[in-house]
Amino acid sequence: MMPGQQLSGTAGSAVAGAALARFAEARGRRVFEAMGVLWAEYRWPFFASLPYQQQHDLDPRELSGALRAERVPAVRYPTRTQPGWPCGLYVLAPGGYSLSRISPKRRRLVRRGLEETECRPLDPEELLAQGLELNLETMARHQRFDPEFGEPARWKRLVAAIRDSPGVSIGGGYVRGRLSCYHVNCRDGAWLHLLYKMSRTEDLPSNSSLALDYWTLSEAGKDPTIEAVENGFPSVISGDTLHHYKTQLGFELLPFNVSMRFHPAVQPLLANRWSAGVAGALSSLRPRSRGLERIARVLKGAHLSSAEGGGAASPDLGEQSS
Repeated sequence: MMPGQQLSGTAGSAVAGAALARFAEARGRRVFEAMGVLWAEYRWPFFASLPYQQQHDLDPRELSGALRAERVPAVRYPTRTQPGWPCGLYVLAPGGYSLSRISPKRRRLVRRGLEETECRPLDPEELLAQGLELNLETMARHQRFDPEFGEPARWKRLVAAIRDSPGVSIGGGYVRGRLSCYHVNCRDGAWLHLLYKMSRTEDLPSNSSLALDYWTLSEAGKDPTIEAVENGFPSVISGDTLHHYKTQLGFELLPFNVSMRFHPAVQPLLANRWSAGVAGALSSLRPRSRGLERIARVLKGAHLSSAEGGGAASPDLGEQSS
């Protein structure tokens, strides 16, 4: 059975998602509790349920009341019992993790990376001094910009949150004595969440980033209290190549729906057949526009999450985007 199919999510923590919530609050993100679930600002306009693997069956009327009371524009949460966008979460049981768990092609690259890379825990002060450069290079490669990782004042606040949040750790990969890549991870209960990863463009041929991934998973495998490692949702952008990368490292995609619910003032406008038609028109209008593609998928997700457009989660998502 894949990790997460029997979800308790509370081992080592009084409240499921508490460590993730504390980290979000330390960064200045709003967190609230409703219907027995912790919610944190995710990507506008959504608040996401915490922890990310916990699946829910929430009453739509009660959820609408919570959105109105908390003045929240929208929420998203994993579910197997309610309609939504077919999605999933990359998970791995780390016990006994070794090179044998990696695909043969990727295994050779890991070995090369380990020959050139020193992997070790990273001190927050080191991250503050050296990480911003890696952030800017990574975001430039991905054609995006996040002020929290790209603006010096916001970056300083984020590193302070990392330092002050229990359960949050950093791993760094060094090539020739210089920081080449880093991870920000959060231990929440029995789960380790791999939250962020940045790398230096010049060092990509050294496979240092791959070496750091392997080191992180190997270290997790030495801790018998870690039940599973989580490595994010599939991308909302089509053509994403991370599915192959993650599965070749040994991650599996745990399938579920992501249900999207909007504030009751706009829910009827977004979750109808008209919204689904607009989503299709936007996708065909500018097929290479990431912004329009994201809007189109939000509209389609709203429709699929409604009673009118709902359906069951696909058992085999392949490269399906969330």
